[in-house]
Amino acid sequence: MKLVNVKVPATSANLGPGYDCLGLSLGLYNEFDFMPLADEGTLEIIIEGEGADFIPRDESNLIVQAAQFLCDHLQRPLPAMKIIQRNYVPPASGMGSSSTAVVAGMLGVNEILKAGLTKNDILELATNMEGHPDNVAPALYGGLVLVPMGISPLHIERFEVPPLMMTIILPEFNLLTQDARAALPAMVSREDAIFNLARTPLVIRALEQGNY
Repeated sequence: MKLVNVKVPATSANLGPGYDCLGLSLGLYNEFDFMPLADEGTLEIIIEGEGADFIPRDESNLIVQAAQFLCDHLQRPLPAMKIIQRNYVPPASGMGSSSTAVVAGMLGVNEILKAGLTKNDILELATNMEGHPDNVAPALYGGLVLVPMGISPLHIERFEVPPLMMTIILPEFNLLTQDARAALPAMVSREDAIFNLARTPLVIRALEQGNY
């Protein structure tokens, strides 16, 4: 079987008041090659670029975990394969690097197995694995994406956004998503909730119109 190439964009999620539901794809991509191998149980991983010095090259790699998650759903074994991971999105930077790996792992193995899962199917699985859809949705669909939690199946609203130049400021330390989320309060006041709810449609409209 021929090589499968997957290209997944970085994302900016939790946009303003759109916590866990609103995300935007960016013009920076991680690229992944999946090459089926003949020897059953074989897994080879090559990593280039960002994070190449510490991202694991075994079954603990997030790409492999995502591929295995999809295979478990299909009740099929993980195929033997060689994965080449070219990273341009810095890990632990708030730009959705983990989502690029999850989406790529599922898309790549879906194609290798000829499983026929749709983008919506992949979104459901990726959200189940990640716990929230606001990074994986724009990584899959591009553009500005609204995906409310708590609706099954997930409902997607995609908005076209005019060309936008974003400035990314990266701190000189890594912060994992789960650690950042753990720092948030478990409860917010009614006033804060109303404040955010009232501004979510304004953020969407401003991005749609280029009214920054």
